[in-house]
Amino acid sequence: PLWSHSRTMVSSTGTGATLAASSTGYVDFTSGAIQATETTRQNISPSICLIRNLFFTTTTTQPASGSLVVTMRKNEVDTSLTITIAAGSAAGTFSDTVNTTKQFSPGDRVNLKLVNNATATSAGTSGKAFYTYDPKIRQRTTLIVGTNADTVTASSTAYTGGADGGVFQAAENGRYALTAGSGKLRNFYLYSSTAQPASGSVVFTYRVNTVDTSLVITVPANSAAGVYSDTTNSATIAAGDILTIKAVNNATAASCTTRFAILQTE
Repeated sequence: PLWSHSRTMVSSTGTGATLAASSTGYVDFTSGAIQATETTRQNISPSICLIRNLFFTTTTTQPASGSLVVTMRKNEVDTSLTITIAAGSAAGTFSDTVNTTKQFSPGDRVNLKLVNNATATSAGTSGKAFYTYDPKIRQRTTLIVGTNADTVTASSTAYTGGADGGVFQAAENGRYALTAGSGKLRNFYLYSSTAQPASGSVVFTYRVNTVDTSLVITVPANSAAGVYSDTTNSATIAAGDILTIKAVNNATAASCTTRFAILQTE
């Protein structure tokens, strides 16, 4: 059968972003921008999985003076998944369909490292995709990963999308995300690259159809940057349900940065 083991595809579009000559940068799977600081360009795995079939597209020709090397990273360490876009390569799609990473665990960070060996600006970068799978699980799963990191304004309540986790705003209906299938949500994860202020905690609650669920992450006051999670609770969803995340920042300064992930199982 097609889903004989747990598998899901993670893919994203790009912005045509380039990398400066003779430099290294990082990109995640939900944002097109390349940054020099790796911790601002990471996604979180909400489940045990292996990763394979890495694909990467470029929009322009790589300079003839050097290659562009794309490497999958786990917790700031290179994995065996690597794509080398040779010097002078025309725009196109490149892949590593041979290698498979070692096991990722819930809460592990994943991203791509880009190394431009050319003495000129790299090719434009665009779409990225890979498969995750766990040969021990025989049910379909979907990884829902968050987009750009954001903070919550001091002493405020705000909302972000439950399937993209991008920018927070005061009006919940401006951040609705939808689910196309039924099942359960579990393994709610948050990664922050900055500390929570000492003046108060921040509480994140997953919501279905604008109603709080039991999926809650609390980052205590003065907590360091890191990974936080609720792996105990779950929520039931149906096709067409609205998914959001409510944030209550009890600090008198902007909250820690936020990037979310959650696992949907059928």
